[in-house]
Amino acid sequence: MHYFWIVLIVVLSLILAASIFALIVITRIMFVSFTRPKCCTREWQTEYFRGQGRPSYDYLKREPFELTLRDGYLIHGDIVINDPHKFMILCHGHGSTREGTLKYADIYYKLGYSIVMYDQRGHGDNVRVPCLMGYYESQDLVEIIHYVKNRFGDIVLGLHGTSLGGATVLMSTKYQQEANFIIADCPYSTIKAFVGDFIKKRKAPKLPFLTTLNLCFKVRYKVSFKDMDVAASIKNNEIPTLFLHGAKDDLIPPYHSDILFNSNKGIKEQHIFPNGTHGESVFCDPKEYLETVTSFVKRYEK
Repeated sequence: MHYFWIVLIVVLSLILAASIFALIVITRIMFVSFTRPKCCTREWQTEYFRGQGRPSYDYLKREPFELTLRDGYLIHGDIVINDPHKFMILCHGHGSTREGTLKYADIYYKLGYSIVMYDQRGHGDNVRVPCLMGYYESQDLVEIIHYVKNRFGDIVLGLHGTSLGGATVLMSTKYQQEANFIIADCPYSTIKAFVGDFIKKRKAPKLPFLTTLNLCFKVRYKVSFKDMDVAASIKNNEIPTLFLHGAKDDLIPPYHSDILFNSNKGIKEQHIFPNGTHGESVFCDPKEYLETVTSFVKRYEK
């Protein structure tokens, strides 16, 4: 009997050690995938889209710009001049580049808007630095807004973001209420919910992974899930906001937009595209997407 308890304790200790090791490894993988995304280059993304038979947007005459931010970080982007009194700033998703926003640039250019597209912090032509899921990125966007307004004067300004970009434009409302309208396509509501979805798909317990991942952010970057809470950041937003989502989005399910819509107390609209996958509603339901966006922009561009 004495040996039985010894063996049992050893087995349980091994199981516990293996569980802790697995927790650390998986948390580490998730933490790195968030903060150090596997970013594609602009060139690779362009060639990839061509291989998919995507439309060419070569007609857009792009003027490169660079902007040094408050912390000395250099942002790279392009400006497409159309009507110099109307501008759309476009924000791409996690791991993407400004080339990924061209599908929206095409829409807004044809609506008469000048376009500002840029690589978010740590992406595209920029130096690789950690991505903090909208926390720093939303503050970067505010500086880009000021850059555009200082350069072009009194303008109508819209913001459009997809996925991480959607979180970026929404979280920017904590720091600015200068935009005329915002369009957020498939944003996540909170990092906690986003990670929870990821863990649930893999049938793993949420609590230890959420706790340890949050701890990683706190220890490494002094930022917690609370600081990256998109839903909380828009509670006082008064900028007219359109929430878009694909019904077939399995990366960030459409309930995230439901949460955001309910959190936003200001002027708001919501549209779910029946065939839309993550960030692809513009192609999955093109006519409906164009009509929805155009109708919203026309109402709030004044």
